[in-house]
Amino acid sequence: KAFEALVAWLSFLELNFVQILPISCLRPFNFYDKLLAMTVFPLGLAFLIFAIGEIAIECVTTGRASSIRNHTFGWFLLLTFVVFPSVSTTVLRFFQCISYDAGVADGTIEVLKVLEADHEISCDSPSYKSWTAYALLMIFVYPLGIPALYWILLFLHRGRVNPEVAENALGEIEGTDAGQSRG
Repeated sequence: KAFEALVAWLSFLELNFVQILPISCLRPFNFYDKLLAMTVFPLGLAFLIFAIGEIAIECVTTGRASSIRNHTFGWFLLLTFVVFPSVSTTVLRFFQCISYDAGVADGTIEVLKVLEADHEISCDSPSYKSWTAYALLMIFVYPLGIPALYWILLFLHRGRVNPEVAENALGEIEGTDAGQSRG
């Protein structure tokens, strides 16, 4: 309960664009629309960040290009950090289907498999199956892609994070001359 209260209190940091903008007032809104909005909007924002960065580089002297690229990439990393929880949750919720037993008029029982986030969407429907490819792609972009990006960046800059790691290319301290000389 304490964790749920903390998450609810900090939910404004998730940048949940679908809840911020009253899109449902314009037309009916289902989970597919939420999935699309939650995944495309951050990608568009990231593109905008990099586009503004490149425009800024064109407008200034060449000596500041590196600084502008660093700031642009910093804003991109901040964006990924902020949207990661809410977008990853939305993408993964696409695969949470629940089953209900439904009585049919002839007396038999039929199992209905629906999306837990939106009970109007059947997990056996053709539309759900067609959206599955998109949701799988977004798993590689958000829940797997963002942590992989962070890992790659940390691995590439491990020497700056921890200078001792730079001495040992793969961090193999035990059994090497560098590890034995410290002993």
